[in-house]
Amino acid sequence: MNHPLHPIREYYLNCFRESVVKARSELDQFTTELLMEIPTLKYKEYCYRLYRVDIIGKKNGESKILEVNVTERQAMKPESFSASHVCFDAPIVWNGVEFEVQDSSPDEPALIEWTSRWMDIFDSKYKKAAEFQEAVHSVTPPTITASGFSISVDFGSAPTSAFDELTEILSRDSRKVSIGSFFLFRENA
Repeated sequence: MNHPLHPIREYYLNCFRESVVKARSELDQFTTELLMEIPTLKYKEYCYRLYRVDIIGKKNGESKILEVNVTERQAMKPESFSASHVCFDAPIVWNGVEFEVQDSSPDEPALIEWTSRWMDIFDSKYKKAAEFQEAVHSVTPPTITASGFSISVDFGSAPTSAFDELTEILSRDSRKVSIGSFFLFRENA
């Protein structure tokens, strides 16, 4: 049986493939999924200061960054998920999934370990012949809310198992985990 998020991930990866084709024609040279530290992000934990750029290259000696972004019109809502207190409360895009966790505190060590491993900080998943690195592109640190906490993840080229592992961590002690790309709908409300 296919994972309920498989079509959402595949749609994003197809958009990524189209962007790579475009980069080949528009840039003199480029690479995909380059991991960068963003020094303006002043987070204590190193993994939250990292960002895996979709495509970075040069045209006439000038650096260019191309990001793959799926819009609200292309967002999809999965039908179901196995855990009873995990709900898709809005459509999602693979490059911007938000988790709102109720009645729980963040398990910082588990989140840092998950983030560091799935962002592939040491590029251990990199294979020259592979189309994608299967890595998460960015994770925000937990933000404390009135009802618990929230985080946001750009799952990039990561497989659906990365989503499953994170959902398991977030739902351990929570009453409810609400999932969606809420930012898409707040911006346009």
